[in-house]
Amino acid sequence: MKNIPLIFASVIACMTFASCSQEEQDTRPQVVNAPQQQHTTVEELTAQLKAYNSQFELRQGIVMQATSDKIRLSLKDKIKIALADAVGGGIGALFAGPYGAIAGGAASSYLKRLSIMNKKSIRIENVQDKYADALVGNGVFDNFSDSVGCYHNIIENELHMLYDNKDYKPSNMEIIACCDSKMKTLSQAYRNNKVITISLLNNLCTEVAPISRVSDSDDTSFSMYQNNMKQAKPSQSAYIDYFGEFLFTLAYANIDDPEQYAEEVLRQIKSSNASDLDKEELANGINTAYASFLYSAAINYKYTNQ
Repeated sequence: MKNIPLIFASVIACMTFASCSQEEQDTRPQVVNAPQQQHTTVEELTAQLKAYNSQFELRQGIVMQATSDKIRLSLKDKIKIALADAVGGGIGALFAGPYGAIAGGAASSYLKRLSIMNKKSIRIENVQDKYADALVGNGVFDNFSDSVGCYHNIIENELHMLYDNKDYKPSNMEIIACCDSKMKTLSQAYRNNKVITISLLNNLCTEVAPISRVSDSDDTSFSMYQNNMKQAKPSQSAYIDYFGEFLFTLAYANIDDPEQYAEEVLRQIKSSNASDLDKEELANGINTAYASFLYSAAINYKYTNQ
């Protein structure tokens, strides 16, 4: 019985301690979870790009005819090719960053150009040496992502050299696999990456295949082709609008320095509050689209019967 007061005192002490602790908790400022910052959407970035592009006037004589006897693709053809390139490059970037962007962009660009060439009964006669000069920015290989445009053009040129005169039509998977194989011979950084697998290449092939089947003809305007592309790849609609805005302005507006313009667009993407995935897809799509435009400008064609 002598222990009862001691036990009672201990209980009182515990209750007092608990009460004090509760009072401390109640007097502390309540921590309120701050709302998560909302990412800028691709649609919002497209609106921002349109506002930026409004400073540029469209060139007079927007449908330009060739001024020489050389066989050329129209500007409309070139930006259609570049749009296919951008979408393929953007999809590839979602799979494997800049490594996937090269394969996805080069394959899509090659297939679109080949389709146009076949319809016009022309083929590549030669390509000027500067076709690989597609480094946006400081012009040096700081890291692999800086060289995406350059490698893209080298790989697309390899595809034309290898397959244009074949007696058979290569499958999309053969083209994608060829891009992968060629890059392994060109880049140590590409060889060292652990991202590209056979499974990934198969998935990439499946995703870019609809791009090569987009309905198109000489009478199809760029905006109509853009809409056809969105119907073929609904999941890419927002990105297609962004790439289309960039390419139309690049081709038809009074821009003194195309590389500086592409660099500014890339800066806007990278400094935005968009999600990392959106930045990855947009930036790599712009890189491959700009590279595709440079490659198109470097090609001389001839008729297939010559």
